[in-house]
Amino acid sequence: MQQLLFLIKSVPDVIWAGLLALFLTLGGVLLSNRGYTQRLRMQPDHDAAEQAKERTTILRRKTYLRAA
Repeated sequence: MQQLLFLIKSVPDVIWAGLLALFLTLGGVLLSNRGYTQRLRMQPDHDAAEQAKERTTILRRKTYLRAA
């Protein structure tokens, strides 16, 4: 047990700071990727809704032009 503590204490502070930065960056990237994946999964539904609105608008425009 004391050997392990000695090994941990003998590691320079720069290494600990680098490891901390590594894990913080990795956590940020994972959170960012999760959000991007969620938006990517919602995109087809949104695109379908936009296309439906566009079709309705085109149909109305054609109908109103014929009536005029």
